[in-house]
Amino acid sequence: MRITSLTLETIVESDTGAVEFVFLPGRPLSHRAGQAALIFAPGGGAKPFTLTSDDRSDRVSIATSLQSGSRFKRALAGLTPGDRAFAAGAIGTLPAVDPAASQVLIAQGLGITPFLSLARSQDHLNATLLHVGTPHYFDEVAAATTTATHHHHREGLIDALDQTVADRPDADWSLSGRSDFISAVARQLTDAGVPARRIHRDAFWGMGGSAAIRPAPQSV
Repeated sequence: MRITSLTLETIVESDTGAVEFVFLPGRPLSHRAGQAALIFAPGGGAKPFTLTSDDRSDRVSIATSLQSGSRFKRALAGLTPGDRAFAAGAIGTLPAVDPAASQVLIAQGLGITPFLSLARSQDHLNATLLHVGTPHYFDEVAAATTTATHHHHREGLIDALDQTVADRPDADWSLSGRSDFISAVARQLTDAGVPARRIHRDAFWGMGGSAAIRPAPQSV
């Protein structure tokens, strides 16, 4: 992966406490909706983040919560417009989505970010969105889908999953969240008869315990 410089343009905090950083790349950062990039924050190392930007835009953006206070998050929070960071990518495991094909998008909290990019990259998706936890960006993604429901707790999601299996028997299912959440949802879908080939899992790049990577990037 080649490394490109990023110049921070704007920082936008949502009503739910998520913070989105919008950058202008030094050269185009080619990616498809739902993919991630490795973001290098000076003084904080690097972490992979799902890109939230429209994949047709010349800007790239990421969204995260800064509450953890980790070294990387402190470095990210310290950036101001005009500051530079770096990115390498794209990476990611979710397949490309046909907006006309039947889809179910399942997200936990900020795991909604790949679907946020998808919603910004398409006028409309033949999709059902099921979201649990803090409703980060729920309204924006829901506006691009056919149907959408938010659940504060897992119990409500369990019932919604069973109903959606019945409503969309030929759908592809994309799951994004913590690894334990993804595993539990995938088991429920398998038990309900959804073929494994139709279940697509995406590790939530912004969560988890992976150590920060600290290479010394060079601007290109």
